[in-house]
Amino acid sequence: MDGYPEPGYAVEYLAEYRAVLGEMGDDERTAARLADGMDAAFFMEVKSRLNGKLRAALGLGRKPYQIEGGGKPRGYGVGVGLGAGQIQFVNRGPALPNLDDKETTTR
Repeated sequence: MDGYPEPGYAVEYLAEYRAVLGEMGDDERTAARLADGMDAAFFMEVKSRLNGKLRAALGLGRKPYQIEGGGKPRGYGVGVGLGAGQIQFVNRGPALPNLDDKETTTR
């Protein structure tokens, strides 16, 4: 994803995004932005917004949940500071934050 749009990443991202949004969600803007694939700028923007929402909601407790680069020297590996056994997906329905919002909100 080093400056070149990646169609595969866009397809996978949109599938997960649509699953979170559900049937009533509006993904037109995101789908249009990813029409040619996901580029590094899109990824970094979403990562920054998500980490900002975690910072607002969890304060100092956010560290294990933040998306961070790691691994290779140019940051090709990204992930969270939790092991696979520490992660559980829970369907929270409409209570999930909208990551498309430019404004960070707290609950």
